[in-house]
Amino acid sequence: MEGLGKRCCVAGYRVLYIKSGHLIELMNKARAIKSLPQQLRKIRAFDLLVIDEFGVEKLERREISDALSLLYKVIDARVGRSTAVITNVDFKDWTDYLGDPQIVMASDQDPRSSASRVLSVTQL
Repeated sequence: MEGLGKRCCVAGYRVLYIKSGHLIELMNKARAIKSLPQQLRKIRAFDLLVIDEFGVEKLERREISDALSLLYKVIDARVGRSTAVITNVDFKDWTDYLGDPQIVMASDQDPRSSASRVLSVTQL
């Protein structure tokens, strides 16, 4: 995915590559200083958002109780934009892993735009 992101940059697209734990921390800090809407707009501005190490951030979710909600806000804010999630968690296991079937389904199937679907890349 890093290579794909670099190629997108060379082609003139704006790409943000971020680890999921860092993204959750960034959103939590933005919320704490009441700048979450502004931070979401900044992230929405990128043509491609690559969220790496999804599945590793389970530790951060213990520290930030509503981390899943913050992650959903990011994905929801990107309607019409491309988002790739790099994970070692198979999509069929996301409900067990995340513990919220509604957020899993909403993340994958947004009726407003097929471009807003999350691409899950499972690493081997």
